[in-house]
Amino acid sequence: MIALPVALCLPALVAWLWLERFCPRDGSAAGDRMLKLSLAGPFGVALGSLFYFVWSVIFTPSGRGMVAIESVLLGVVLAWMLIRRGATRAERPRPVHQVGSKRLWLAGRVSVVVTVCLGAVLLVANLVRYPHGHWDAWAIWNLRARFLFRAAEHWTDSFSSLLFWSSPDYPLCLPAFIAGAWKYMGYESVLAPMLVAAVFFAATLALLYSAVKGLSGRIPAAVVTVALAGTPLFVSHGASQYADVPLGFFFLATVVFMARHDYGAEHSGRWLILAGLAASLAAWTKNEGLLFLTAVFVSRMVVAVWSRGRARPVRDAARLLVGAFPVLVILAGFKLFLAPPSGFFAILNLDQVLEKLADPARYWTVLKAFFNQMSLFGNGTAPALLVAGVVVGFRRTAWRTSGLRSGLAVLALMLVGYFFVYVVTPQNLEWHLRTSIARLLLQLWPMTLFLFALCLGPSDESGRSGAGPWGEVISWPIISSQ
Repeated sequence: MIALPVALCLPALVAWLWLERFCPRDGSAAGDRMLKLSLAGPFGVALGSLFYFVWSVIFTPSGRGMVAIESVLLGVVLAWMLIRRGATRAERPRPVHQVGSKRLWLAGRVSVVVTVCLGAVLLVANLVRYPHGHWDAWAIWNLRARFLFRAAEHWTDSFSSLLFWSSPDYPLCLPAFIAGAWKYMGYESVLAPMLVAAVFFAATLALLYSAVKGLSGRIPAAVVTVALAGTPLFVSHGASQYADVPLGFFFLATVVFMARHDYGAEHSGRWLILAGLAASLAAWTKNEGLLFLTAVFVSRMVVAVWSRGRARPVRDAARLLVGAFPVLVILAGFKLFLAPPSGFFAILNLDQVLEKLADPARYWTVLKAFFNQMSLFGNGTAPALLVAGVVVGFRRTAWRTSGLRSGLAVLALMLVGYFFVYVVTPQNLEWHLRTSIARLLLQLWPMTLFLFALCLGPSDESGRSGAGPWGEVISWPIISSQ
């Protein structure tokens, strides 16, 4: 039983120590610590899956040798990073007290704790009730993990075109890590995918709260965290063992890193490198991540040209590419040499695509489906968020910041991309919309809440809330204690 926590904790510790050294220390100690801890688990899952895949390509996934080598390598890296961390530890800035109503802060904290705890209880109840997850978990993610774990030297058979119904072209972030965890344990167990689902659920909430708290304050952080934890679809799909919540985590992390770069006083390029890395991990998680990665590059370039002239876009693109390059090399190898065309791309026909693009009825059907799902998404969360925004106050100058512009541009491009995927889909359009549109919107939901939170709070002359980002002094216009 102890092997499963070791399988997750070893790469998570390496990821956390690397983030400790690599992330710019431009914020409060407590805020930085929570941000990095929220990233450690999912980044550890991605690191473990990448190692498992590379090892399988070079050798085979059979035997205990892989577990021994991975443990030794991670242990050596962990020891070296601990030594380096102790030798180079620098004093961090202290958190700055935020001005505002203490009663409201307390109410916000209580609301967050209660809502998150209720969400966690429902998550655990769903995991216990459906330990194997739901349909896509059986047919795609855990099925692929079982192939990788059982097939030994025949592991590549899991990408056979005969299994087209199981989407063998999907990336391996979740299946490869789960198979690696089973290698540590020596047997298959439903606990591994259940633990991965719980990690991404908790990490998404922690990342949203810590990122918003640093950039907009405690009250907006409480508002959007309660909104996310109180979204029924987020809780149910967090336990479904699908890839949509993990994908949404990497979407959120990418936008958070870009915002930290743009709101930071020094505009450290390391945040953009991390954004490129997170976007590439989204592409390693699910095919929609490739669209997201493209949207990040395009939106970043457009906003950079609009905001700063023509010199900065090249540097921003280079930093994003530096972060994305290692994972993209592995993903390209998988897509080019192992993954067959399947699903959407296997039956895509240019003449049919052009015919569908010329059919206005398909546009109207997709548009109605998007409107219906978006108006009902979150079971009334959107109106509640607007009320909370009126109470907290909107920043009139929020639009001036390139961090918000970049995030909104990414969100817009993703919605446009999803829209046209439905327009040209070779599947039955009504069935395709009915079975997937809610999950696609769920992928974008944490990122949307983060961007909404960036608009909350009072504005000063510089266009930023309070005295500055991450640990800033906030005074709320309608709810001040003064």
